[in-house]
Amino acid sequence: MSNLLIVGSEGRMGKWFYKYFKYLNKKGKDQNTNYDLLPIVNFYLIDTQYQGVLNSKIKRDVYTSAKIKDFIDKADLIVFCTPTKVTLDLITKNKRLFRSNCQIIEISSLKEIVHNRLQYLSSKPNNLNIISVHPMFGPGASLDSNKNTIIYVPINKSKKTKDLQSIESLFPDFKIATLDSPSEHDTLISLMISLIYFINLIYARIILHVSNSINPHKKNVNINKMKGISGSSFKIQTLLTESIMTDDNSLFLSLLLDSPKSLKLIKEYGRVYHDMVDLLDQKDNERLTKIISQTRNGLMDEIDISESYNLLYKFINK
Repeated sequence: MSNLLIVGSEGRMGKWFYKYFKYLNKKGKDQNTNYDLLPIVNFYLIDTQYQGVLNSKIKRDVYTSAKIKDFIDKADLIVFCTPTKVTLDLITKNKRLFRSNCQIIEISSLKEIVHNRLQYLSSKPNNLNIISVHPMFGPGASLDSNKNTIIYVPINKSKKTKDLQSIESLFPDFKIATLDSPSEHDTLISLMISLIYFINLIYARIILHVSNSINPHKKNVNINKMKGISGSSFKIQTLLTESIMTDDNSLFLSLLLDSPKSLKLIKEYGRVYHDMVDLLDQKDNERLTKIISQTRNGLMDEIDISESYNLLYKFINK
């Protein structure tokens, strides 16, 4: 039996983790399964927006407060769902208040900026039990989907086996992928997330620009009209763009400003973009044809793009 503390419970991922551990608790009881740190007997929620009575009991086994110090000495498992800098500050300032056997999980999207500090906090004399993971899904993800992936980046490689056992027990249905260095993690994230967020932010601004140019007085009508007459490419792209734009500003700023690898890749994107625009200005049909063919062939060497096309239409036609 244990007590769970979620810091940042007012945020979208904080709410997801609360629902997830409630679900896992019930699943463990229903199936008589012995998950690590379960059953959870008390849920403690730190909501920085909370205006009620501090250390307040809001349900039979749920308590909430605006201050981490109200619950930190009661928690056996703590999940930090806060911006990276906030997470580091809270762990550092309260490092002497954690229970000796408390398992701390941080879920930052970038790892190089937290790794050295977390290494220090997990070493003597602090000896905090910190696991650094990155959920590769958003707050709309299903609680029980085996398609959910969690990336694990070891802070202390001597604890790797023990950490993985804890992660697999806490997330038994999810795929666990290990990346051995924060540098490798941030390099991949710069491509898989940061660049995509940057491109879609620009695309959203272009959509608004075109929409406003059609009829400035009917902005929402213009976008809906475009969706109504568009083909699959626009529908899928705008769906992705609109979904990305639901994320908090703090995530955008962290992804785009806190990682040198992200900035380097975005600048490379800018270089390629300008090279392509030059070819368009020059109406260089031959060079453009060569680039399109080389790019297509490069993808086909690694994946079946025909299958990707089929999957796209299966998704649209569901």
